[in-house]
Amino acid sequence: MTNKTFAKSGENQNYPHQGWNHHHTEHEHGENHCEHHHVHDEESLRRIINRLSRIEGHIRGIKTMVKESRPCPDVLVQIAAVRGALDRVSRIILDEH
Repeated sequence: MTNKTFAKSGENQNYPHQGWNHHHTEHEHGENHCEHHHVHDEESLRRIINRLSRIEGHIRGIKTMVKESRPCPDVLVQIAAVRGALDRVSRIILDEH
């Protein structure tokens, strides 16, 4: 994974990462700047959806652990794993902006 520099909130970003698996559409109305949805390419969407599906299954497994009264430390380890997986999905989405 490469490090990318992102503009700070409030700065004019001019979408420096446009073309990295997605695009923005925009237009201006006088003083008002309007940004429309952005679109990830099909491969990127597939990867994100697959990761989220695995996370969903992992959460179902945690629910089962709780129902079966598994030891709290074991449950907490799995919750930490899900948090890490969600952070990685967030990073994928952010890196494509």
